Amino acid sequence: MKQTVLIRLPVIYDAGGDLTKKWFVEFYVRNPRTGFMERQRKSKGINKFHKLKDRQAAAEKIRQHWSDKLKAGWTPFTDELIIYDDNLEYQTFIKKYRTSKSKNGTFRYFASQYLDTIQSEVEDSTISTYRSKLRMFDAWLENHQFSGADISVIDQPLIEKFMLFIINDLKRSKSTVDNYRILLDAVFKFVRKKRKLFPNPCIDLPGTKRVNDSAAEPIHEEDISIFKEAISKSDPQLWLAICFEYYCFLRPRKELRLLKISDIDFGRGAIKVRYEIAKTDSRIVNIPLVFLRLIRETYQLHTYPRDYYVSAPLFNDTI
Repeated sequence: MKQTVLIRLPVIYDAGGDLTKKWFVEFYVRNPRTGFMERQRKSKGINKFHKLKDRQAAAEKIRQHWSDKLKAGWTPFTDELIIYDDNLEYQTFIKKYRTSKSKNGTFRYFASQYLDTIQSEVEDSTISTYRSKLRMFDAWLENHQFSGADISVIDQPLIEKFMLFIINDLKRSKSTVDNYRILLDAVFKFVRKKRKLFPNPCIDLPGTKRVNDSAAEPIHEEDISIFKEAISKSDPQLWLAICFEYYCFLRPRKELRLLKISDIDFGRGAIKVRYEIAKTDSRIVNIPLVFLRLIRETYQLHTYPRDYYVSAPLFNDTI
């Protein structure tokens, strides 16, 4: 059954913060006579302020005022023109609106469905990352009074405003901003499969070139020998894990933690990273001779049962 959007909640148009231009609050309400959404603009009480914070506060007050009225069932089509035949017809319209509002799908509803559909295709850690980003957007929608509205109120200007928020307010890096754009685009493409005529609002979105350097400070060369001596003596298992990462570029989360003795070919000097523990796809990693000698002669890994996990003692893994 096709669902009808009855309102689009108010948003503030602030001319990019330019106080020389007119600010206003804009929202849309469906005219029950024509069936079309009609734009409403309200600016009274906003533009008399000439300081940025004062005007922003006034605009937010007006936005909240009209949001509350719309949520309570107010409509501009009940004036002296008597668009409704009588009060009964008006009350019927309000009842239908409230029922429709409660049934229509919110962003949270569709985002949850999207995550469910990709659950079996990606790693749990990836799902967790996606969920975190989608919660951020949903929290932003809630802060702007959109979280309970039908997803159709989310248009390109609204998405653009969110992207500018994570770029300018949260100071996110280019890679993070790109990841938000890609994820939101995927969600709204999923929505289009559910609602054939729904336009994807993720177009012409702003980006950034900002690079946030969050990499750890490298160990100074003169400290490496001290570092090696201290760890190899106090915690040989930790040093073994460090060597697997350094020499073979194994990722610690699963590739190293779930590596088995049977995955190591001691004769050929190679490691098979199985598909189920690899981040992307299975692969063969060559073991440098200096490290191969270490795992054979010092750690003697080839003498352990083949179904043992290499790093089990280190991570206390009993899988």
